[in-house]
Amino acid sequence: MIRGPAGGAVGGVRGPGGAAGAVARLPDGAASVRWHGNDYWHNQGHWYSPYWNGDSIWYRPIYPPVGWFTPSLNWGQVNTVVIDNTTYYESQGVYYQKSTQDGQEGYAVAPEPAQATVQTNESENLPNPFDVLKNGLGYLARQPQFTMTVSDVYDEVTEDGKKVSFTSSRDVYVRRPSNLAVEYRGDNESRRVVLDGKNVTLLDRTKNSYGQAPMAGTIDAALDTLATQYGMVVAAGELMRTNLYDRVSAKMQTGQYLGQDTIGVYACDHVGFTTPDTDLEAWFQTGDRPLLRKFSIAYKNMPARPRYSMMITRFETSPVADYQLKAEIPPGTQQVSLTPPAGGGSSPTPSAKPQ
Repeated sequence: MIRGPAGGAVGGVRGPGGAAGAVARLPDGAASVRWHGNDYWHNQGHWYSPYWNGDSIWYRPIYPPVGWFTPSLNWGQVNTVVIDNTTYYESQGVYYQKSTQDGQEGYAVAPEPAQATVQTNESENLPNPFDVLKNGLGYLARQPQFTMTVSDVYDEVTEDGKKVSFTSSRDVYVRRPSNLAVEYRGDNESRRVVLDGKNVTLLDRTKNSYGQAPMAGTIDAALDTLATQYGMVVAAGELMRTNLYDRVSAKMQTGQYLGQDTIGVYACDHVGFTTPDTDLEAWFQTGDRPLLRKFSIAYKNMPARPRYSMMITRFETSPVADYQLKAEIPPGTQQVSLTPPAGGGSSPTPSAKPQ
């Protein structure tokens, strides 16, 4: 089983290095290796180079010498990856390629590859993860109208660096090209966002207030305006974009097909991707209805690596009733100004509560 990004995506694994990981004492069982006139130490896939630290010899973790041969990779999980159409076998952050030495088949250390623009598992005849992603997002984009229920879990990072998880659920109503309503229920909160092709309405029942602003056009155009001018991202609404695959794939560096899992009662293709800032995993229902069933994103460059996870628990393609797409402002609700922030919109922090 190939690990997914949340467990340390192989596409994001880099070779060890730097004095920060140096040790004064090698692990038990470390063996000396002489290679091209240099001395190294090797232990269970980890490599060290000795150096003087004051009056003592310390050992710096390094990427192993390129070309070093081993008959087998028996010191940890081995991941098969393809980077720029070249097959590698990654273990402990080191990349190997199949090789033969003195008639014996084995593996030789390969130069540490650069991050790939496309990474697949074609060498194992597994589905291309980018094809799985495109097919699944395209299926959702092609549905003219539908209703779905989403449950999600998201982390907030406190000032002292601790993570606190919150849960919420959403009912999402879509009638393309312009109508979207998201009903949000969270911890002591109740909100509704409505796009009707003319306006956006944000109703906060908890605060007994609502805001409204002109916002004509398609769902895609309205979501763009909300993000760029108001600094607001409607979490479940982002899935409704018709161009979502092009938006997300442009940022991806690597992708992997991670196998088949069961989400609820549905068999799903599990795929993982990396971007410069995030590790993503997605589960798409297998067969001719490749609905996204689960999605998870980890913000790897942020303190405590906050995570957002979403699961689609209900999906119906029957016609959406008109009343489900209306804002319905209760009597006595206070209207507040909904204007772009000074200086224009900005993307909210990933650990902020999603709308």
